[in-house]
Amino acid sequence: MAAGSSTVGGSAEMGKGLFGYRKSDVQQLLADRDTKLQQAEKRIRASETRIADLEKMVTEANERKLRVEEQVRRLRQELDSIAARHDHGERVADEVRAEAERVAGEAERMASWKRSLQDIAAAMVPTVDRLRAAASELPARMEQSLSPLTDRIESLASLIEEFGRISGQSQSPTG
Repeated sequence: MAAGSSTVGGSAEMGKGLFGYRKSDVQQLLADRDTKLQQAEKRIRASETRIADLEKMVTEANERKLRVEEQVRRLRQELDSIAARHDHGERVADEVRAEAERVAGEAERMASWKRSLQDIAAAMVPTVDRLRAAASELPARMEQSLSPLTDRIESLASLIEEFGRISGQSQSPTG
């Protein structure tokens, strides 16, 4: 196996030594698994941070929208009051209407922006859920795929101990 190559593909790619799978191949497999888990966790944290940022932006947009709507309401009330009191209120009323339309246009743009953010956030939720589900399955799948290797290592350890006993006895002087 080449240095730095991934062995996540399975035991078919792992080289065998005298007593089973090479220790370096097993260590590489475990290191690759740990790296992938860390990367998945980083992506989850980044997604959660992005979702929180988007939710904060939506909240701020809602607050701005409410302030703008309140401002529009106050401007319209002011317009009605000015028109009733003054004959020359038409000029002022035109100015207030123009400002109200500008603010209403801004409110509509903000509402559109809010809808876009909500769509983005809603689209991200299933992806984050799938990522979490895949990340939660990974340890069990790794354990399942490595259990035959664990059994063989225990068997090899027993054979090595037995070999050591036998070779130790055969070297002792015979009477």
